[in-house]
Amino acid sequence: MTITLLFDFFGALGIKKDVVENTLDDILARPFDEKDLKLLYGTIENIPDIFKNDLSKTEIPQKSKKKKEDYLFHLKLAISAARIYMTYPKNQTQLGTILLNSAAVDLKINLKDVEEPMTLKILASELFIHDETPFYSRFYSERLSLKPKNDVTKKGGDSDESRKLQIDIIKYRTDDLDLKRKCDMKVNMIVEEECRLYYIHTHRFFCSLMDFWMHFAELQDQVRRTNENIGVPEEQQKMRTLIEIDFFGGASFILPLNQFSDQIILWNTSKISISNRFQLGSQTPELHEQCVENKTDSYNCLLEKMEIKLSEISIHEGYRISVDQEAANETTKVFSRKIGNFQNYYFAVNKNGILTKTCDLDVGLYRNLSGLISHNTPDVIILTKFENIDLIFSTDFYCLLRGFLEKNLGEQLIPVPDTIPLEILQNPDRGYTIETVEKYQTFSFRLTFVNVQFHFVVPQNCRFPQPGKNKKFGRMVLNKARISYDSYVDSLAEFDLICENTELIDTRFEDAKDAENENSFPLILSSKEKIKPNEGNFMKLMSEIHIMMKKDEAPIVTLVLQNSRIIMILDWLNNAKDFFLLNTSFVPPEETSAQKHLYGAPKNGILTRTFSDQRQNTLHTITLKITLRDSDLILVEQTNNPSSLALVCFTTAVLNLSDQFGIIETNFEIQKLNCAWCIMSSEETTRCQITNDFTATILVKKDTLPMKEQAQNLIRNGLNETMPLNELSPKQKIIIELGELVSRTSYKDTLVLASVFNGSFERLKHSFENSLIPKINQIPGKPPFNFQKIYFSADNISFWFLDDSQGVALPMLRLTLSTIQIESYFGENLSSTFQANIDYFNQKIYGR
Repeated sequence: MTITLLFDFFGALGIKKDVVENTLDDILARPFDEKDLKLLYGTIENIPDIFKNDLSKTEIPQKSKKKKEDYLFHLKLAISAARIYMTYPKNQTQLGTILLNSAAVDLKINLKDVEEPMTLKILASELFIHDETPFYSRFYSERLSLKPKNDVTKKGGDSDESRKLQIDIIKYRTDDLDLKRKCDMKVNMIVEEECRLYYIHTHRFFCSLMDFWMHFAELQDQVRRTNENIGVPEEQQKMRTLIEIDFFGGASFILPLNQFSDQIILWNTSKISISNRFQLGSQTPELHEQCVENKTDSYNCLLEKMEIKLSEISIHEGYRISVDQEAANETTKVFSRKIGNFQNYYFAVNKNGILTKTCDLDVGLYRNLSGLISHNTPDVIILTKFENIDLIFSTDFYCLLRGFLEKNLGEQLIPVPDTIPLEILQNPDRGYTIETVEKYQTFSFRLTFVNVQFHFVVPQNCRFPQPGKNKKFGRMVLNKARISYDSYVDSLAEFDLICENTELIDTRFEDAKDAENENSFPLILSSKEKIKPNEGNFMKLMSEIHIMMKKDEAPIVTLVLQNSRIIMILDWLNNAKDFFLLNTSFVPPEETSAQKHLYGAPKNGILTRTFSDQRQNTLHTITLKITLRDSDLILVEQTNNPSSLALVCFTTAVLNLSDQFGIIETNFEIQKLNCAWCIMSSEETTRCQITNDFTATILVKKDTLPMKEQAQNLIRNGLNETMPLNELSPKQKIIIELGELVSRTSYKDTLVLASVFNGSFERLKHSFENSLIPKINQIPGKPPFNFQKIYFSADNISFWFLDDSQGVALPMLRLTLSTIQIESYFGENLSSTFQANIDYFNQKIYGR
């Protein structure tokens, strides 16, 4: 506000036009205007001569008025240290401070000619930005540091050679409603190779900083329009700023999990080049290709397309450590590398990066400049691509990455009226609203993978995990895939992993000797048919993982597999499920109402109880949906035996699972199922089909008793504290509906199925008891199932009993059951109704 008043005082924001009140005599004494005479008489030929003579007298003065006067305002300053305080006068707070050392400023403005832009040149040797936002700047008060790698400033003094930072700004001072100009403002920034940039990014401070300077520019435009009597256009876009930025010395981007967390992700790059241009949404086909759209209306939004080129990037995990704090020994051993050019803290990072090798990265960043008019396009969009690289994901880094996306980039930001200039806030055409009217995307992220491998590692001891001590768990090979992340204004976030071709591999025993290898079938997920990329059809296997996340609610996970082959190593799959459901345990503190209004909090009393940040652990942990289309499920008896017996199911099915209120409920609908068993070493030649193609539905529901029976049980049993846990837990019931089934059964078939099921579920039970994944805030002792009833119904089932005692399986008996209804109470009784038909085959007639 103060700078705007100074600019207005010197005439840089337009010159106020004198308003002269004319009398009727003055108006009548004025010469006639040619346009008015044409309107009155139709053509120039019909105008009387007396008026033509009057027009000829006024031609020369009109031409002389077109000549413009120049009044050049030129300001040059040399400052040893310049501080710019970004303040909010209304609530008496401060956003931050910008510090320029050894600065030089060159400003040129033509006060008389608004058609000429304002030019500003800034030179500096060092640049710092400090965050002084109340409550939110406790951990990261220093946000940006740009200074020479070596102490060059003392040697060069205040000469231009020591000033390694150069910023050139061109600001146009007229409206461009038809978008005829390339931009409204142009910024060129060059940082020499001797300097390095350190920047700490949190979404809250970044948006506040951008809004502060955008409001500053908008306020100047509003004052200029007022001085020049120009109205505000109906559809006004955000300011178009054309930028060209080159950091030849590289940069380090620190990405905290949250502004209150000391966990960070470090991005290092040796060189940065940033440029942008402006185009309409209809001129940006890559957004449609990446499925980035809101479609809230038909408005064609104006976008800023920013191209960011990063050279030789590396990614590391690290911690923030204060300079007056001594790091723990375990932290210094693993996070031994120290980076950061800050005064109050530094960052200890793991010398082993997430990427196995450095790579170049091109990032496309898009901003919706029509956000005040339409949300047809998200506010911020990021598109990038990884190709031919390997990434190492530990459980700690996975939790950190999810926390960064949800609690940093996905943090919900509500505009605060006290931080917006009153002149802009009161302008109805600007469209500033504090309440959220509609649901729309605020942030969209798309990451494309081509020949990328994710290596997942878990702690060596999940009960007592130690930093840096990990072991292999699995590997995901993405030949072609895409990650999508969308954050909405109502704190809803969606994560998508869409794979055109992928493989999932068990690497727990990859480095073990043959005698110690407990899994001879490491390829868990693969395509049913091996297809090479050059064969054209690259969509033979399509898998998709969709996770919908909302604040304080359980995630909704959807998994789709098509034309896939899955070896059901149940213990590994259970641990993989726990891995991908991991999330950070960090809960950011919330600003209390007393802190917001600068009042003192009471020491005692009821009011202090409402400020508690403690949250109850919700019993609902997941809602899962799995869809299988034309997929093979293989259940193995012994994973360490290459010639193990296995049950193969060719299926198309849908599984819905939810554990709301801590009670597991499932709906498993099998649209097609065909079962066979085989020996894995010779799968094709030993395959023995045991069923036809049949359908089935399996439901697991909560068994709710009527209120009358609940009261009777409570009166009969009372509150007995010695009752077992399964008696106190909610009861469940199973409902099974079977289609027309034809199955063959022999002694060998029975032994094979029993061995396969026993071996598989023993490993699953062992994984529940000895998980490889560290679990946070887990409530022990609660069984996942507590069945009380089972209902079974089927229209027609045929069992063919075969005699294989003579080496050849011959039909012996056929049992046909129809109209089957079975109801059973576990541990009590069983009731059933059905019709039976038995056919006996005489082997002397039909046999050998």
